[in-house]
Amino acid sequence: MKKKFNQLRLQIDSLTVFSNIKKDDVISKFQYLLNSLCEKGDNAVGLYSDFVSALYPHTSCFTEYVKTLVIQDDNFYVKDTAAGKHMSSEVKTAAEHELSLLQEVASVSSDDIKEYIDYNGFLPDWTTCNIDLNYDFMEKLSNIRKTGYGIFAKYSFFRLENGEILPVAHPDYQNINKLFGYERERSLILKNTEALINGTGASNMLLYGDAGTGKSSTIKAVAAHLSPNGLRIIEVKKNQLYQIPGIMEELSSNPLKFIMFIDDLSFTGNDDNFSALKATLEGSISGCGDNVVIYATSNRRHLIKESFSDRAGD
Repeated sequence: MKKKFNQLRLQIDSLTVFSNIKKDDVISKFQYLLNSLCEKGDNAVGLYSDFVSALYPHTSCFTEYVKTLVIQDDNFYVKDTAAGKHMSSEVKTAAEHELSLLQEVASVSSDDIKEYIDYNGFLPDWTTCNIDLNYDFMEKLSNIRKTGYGIFAKYSFFRLENGEILPVAHPDYQNINKLFGYERERSLILKNTEALINGTGASNMLLYGDAGTGKSSTIKAVAAHLSPNGLRIIEVKKNQLYQIPGIMEELSSNPLKFIMFIDDLSFTGNDDNFSALKATLEGSISGCGDNVVIYATSNRRHLIKESFSDRAGD
């Protein structure tokens, strides 16, 4: 068994396509435990406890934990496959081999480990189960235009912070079937968003009207309703508009569809934020990708505040 532990340790070290998994805290602690068992260290009990305490907040099933890591890993193989790039036979072979060894790692039970720890006291257990990791991963790739990868596979609502797309774990939205009173307006947004998903050509949209009439609620409800079809929504604040071109460039190769959501939008006449948005919509070299639309809401139809003095001149 010591030979097997050493083999498992080396298998994890050898990961290339799924190399990100080596950095995971639970997997790192599992490696420390394997190292201790191979070297007959005196700290095996403590390392066993460290591993289980890192695993338990996620799940008590080690197999499911490893499977989740693999399915949510946004490595180059997943990204390039999603972008339709050719994958060499060497890379495909490496990925298939690593999936097999990760399945072997995920099958290690607590009894397998405890048998080789010199300790008569209580040690907590974890469970394992039967999976076909290669099948699950390939199924994910075949549905990636709907499921996404990385954080986009786990969440549907996002926000911008310091130029980074961050998930919203507990989004505030209503069920689309519970929005009453403006079916015509809702159907227009739904139809346009479905066109985005189907790739038949969608428009950027401005929803204007009095405060509290359901503009933002409708956009969020549509986003939640269509998220199983591969739609994600990213909220952008007014002072973040200049970041939109960079974010669109980042999303251009993503297989999912995205709504850039700008709430309560308005400008003054000399507002630089207006210039940034206008450049994105009309004159930016990057422009809007086929998988991104901008939905904005405003309390006014005319976004730029204007007075009679603004009209003075020629």
